[in-house]
Amino acid sequence: MNASIARLFGLVLVLVALLVGFTSRWTVFEAEALRDNDNNRRELLAEQLIKRGVIRSADGKVLARSPALPQKRFGRRYPTGALFAHAVGCTSLDRGRAGLENYYNDALTGRATNAIDAVSRLLGPAKVGDDLRTTLDLFNLFDVEASDIDYYFTSRLPGEPLAGVDDLHFHPAVPRTLRLAATITF
Repeated sequence: MNASIARLFGLVLVLVALLVGFTSRWTVFEAEALRDNDNNRRELLAEQLIKRGVIRSADGKVLARSPALPQKRFGRRYPTGALFAHAVGCTSLDRGRAGLENYYNDALTGRATNAIDAVSRLLGPAKVGDDLRTTLDLFNLFDVEASDIDYYFTSRLPGEPLAGVDDLHFHPAVPRTLRLAATITF
């Protein structure tokens, strides 16, 4: 009888160890994967309690803001409509997150991204996210294949005389380029 009780006790111990192991795996070791899973709407629901940061263009025009809703929640509104929709993206319970809203989600929701922020946020959770300012620059619109600047000076490349060679140097023009930049203000 003692042997059967010992086996039963061993089985219960193994089952408890499995329960603790898998629970720890899901809640501690793979917590970030669970949080970032597209099917997990819990994170999006929790983020409705945080006033997301404002996204502005370089000239200060509001591209995304968070008006207050009932029950201490915040929604997300995009005053420019479809004008910057692809770049700004969206955040919603139905569609999840996309664009800048997804890429800068940690900053926009006030989530600590470095040790200093984490220590300062220990005093209390941040209920307001950081603001984001975007700039969109277009270089060489007409794709001109010329040089930006030409200058004449003496230079020396490997294999040339020690005195150098007088030569015309140029800095080629930037090819047609579209650059989107974002600055976080906290």
